[in-house]
Amino acid sequence: MILNSKDKELYIHIYNQLFISIKYHNAFDNYNDIKIMTDFELSLRKSIKKCFKGCILQGSFFHFCKKIEKNQKPNFFKKI
Repeated sequence: MILNSKDKELYIHIYNQLFISIKYHNAFDNYNDIKIMTDFELSLRKSIKKCFKGCILQGSFFHFCKKIEKNQKPNFFKKI
């Protein structure tokens, strides 16, 4: 899902709609069976935890590596 805004309330609205759709189609008996993979954006992760209580939330390895790379570049050229 690609959004212009990274607002927690927008995410919650979208995930509530998704939750209603899943419930309507009886896609899952138990939300502990749902695994959701995301990047590490805090508002996204909080909204998923709020809407899908009991789901397994995993971070993407690609985004994890990108985050490490981003945080290491400024430190690479620091004076010692």
